Amino acid sequence: MNLNKQLFLSIFVFISIFFVASRVLAVAPTCTVTATPSQVSSGETSVINWTSMNADSCNSSGHGTGTNGSFSVTPSVTTAYHVSCTKNAVNTASGCTGSYQAVVGQCQGTVHGSTGDYEGQSCNVFDENACAGWVVHGCHWNQYATTEASCSPFSHNECIANGGCVWNPSSTGIAQSTSCSGTVTVLPNTHTVPSGNISATSCTILDGASTCNSKVTWSTANLVSGVHFEITRNNPNHTNISSQSHAINFVNPINFGASTYYIYYDNTILGSSAVDAECITGDVWDGTKCVLSSLVNPIDINAHSNLNQPAGTISATSCTIPNGASTCNSNLNWTTSNLIHGVLFAVTRNNPEFTPVSTAPAGTNISNPIKIGNSTYFLYYNNQILGTAFASANCEYGSAWYDTSSSCEVTSLPANDVPASKNNPKNPHYQEN
Repeated sequence: MNLNKQLFLSIFVFISIFFVASRVLAVAPTCTVTATPSQVSSGETSVINWTSMNADSCNSSGHGTGTNGSFSVTPSVTTAYHVSCTKNAVNTASGCTGSYQAVVGQCQGTVHGSTGDYEGQSCNVFDENACAGWVVHGCHWNQYATTEASCSPFSHNECIANGGCVWNPSSTGIAQSTSCSGTVTVLPNTHTVPSGNISATSCTILDGASTCNSKVTWSTANLVSGVHFEITRNNPNHTNISSQSHAINFVNPINFGASTYYIYYDNTILGSSAVDAECITGDVWDGTKCVLSSLVNPIDINAHSNLNQPAGTISATSCTIPNGASTCNSNLNWTTSNLIHGVLFAVTRNNPEFTPVSTAPAGTNISNPIKIGNSTYFLYYNNQILGTAFASANCEYGSAWYDTSSSCEVTSLPANDVPASKNNPKNPHYQEN
């Protein structure tokens, strides 16, 4: 009997200790931090994600307190990102748990031989303990069943006196916490700074000519494939020269006056070179070409009454600028008659103004590149206009003019769209002849 009692007490102590420990030391939380991607170059973005289990809250260093979340980072150096998660403390009150086999019965009989108030009363008013005291007065306890009942109403003494019941003392919970981290590794920058050098020679425009050839040399380093690159020149502005990354003594005709060559890379100037084109000694610029200084003043043709009047006609075709290009070719035809040798004559074009085309007195199917919009050709003779011709340049269907690139670029058009025309001028640069 003593051995059984000792075994019962041992089991009771073990269960109590286990219950207290499980309540005081709540299940510790866990968390995980990942970085996607985990390796980036300086300036690139990675997304930090964290997840947790058994946590009531998490701290992601200013990026949220949820038990799960994410945020984006753009580190310049390798960085570890930390998250800490906490499981709150849980306090428990004392109490009796479990169940026991309760006896179901009734005190039966009629009280007799008593001098008290119960004489002649039914014994069923007594519980089991009281019934035992009234046995001498005709009462007896009738146990007719047992049933499983909860131990929860029992006090401490009642709890430990009933088999199957366990007394649980009160407990004070202890908060549990954990931390985790994820690292974003910033790779060394394998791209060095792009650079470029350019040089160009000045030149002399010969008598009767409007341009002379400059020799341009350039080199570049550390360019990234696919990034916009070009060699350009002003006079006129935004004149495209080449898209090659290097060249030696590249021949390029330049107009009278000052010009500057540029190396453009990703809309940044990597280098420039200034040149100048002047007329040969003894010549002066008349606005379209270099001529002898003695021919600058116009000749009074009316003084030559024995000569037929000068005349001339000129025609030009409009054209379509291909995608990715900045010009298209207009075909020119012109004829003249009764011109006096030595008198100023030139074929010019506006857009831009005073663009020299030729000094020949006649031309057939002469190809001349024109820019977006309208252009007018002029036959100039002795500072008078003998004839004009109109031409226009529009972007091809499916593209539009972009000033940033100075070219026609592909643009999205509705499926039922049609090219710009006289009846459908959707191209903003379309102008009717």
